[in-house]
Amino acid sequence: MAIIKCPKCGNLIQKGNFAAWQIILAICFFPVGLVSFLAGRGPTTCHHCNTTFNNEHSSTNKVVITIFSIVGSLLYAFFIFSAVLMRACAEVGKQM
Repeated sequence: MAIIKCPKCGNLIQKGNFAAWQIILAICFFPVGLVSFLAGRGPTTCHHCNTTFNNEHSSTNKVVITIFSIVGSLLYAFFIFSAVLMRACAEVGKQM
């Protein structure tokens, strides 16, 4: 949990959190899924002055990084599945 200062009022606040899909991708498709964290955190809201801000990435960059991380994770899962399937076929071929 990151604590930062509000640029408007100067109070200490908690920085925005990562989205649930980022955490799920990172865990399920480790290590490739870690790319999902490049999409950045959600917006930070100051509860004292109701200012919402986010200085990490533009929304266009977030969309591109999100698509890249999901596609990359799916490709990683496909390659792992292919390797397991090829090994199973090789085992069956040895038994014949």
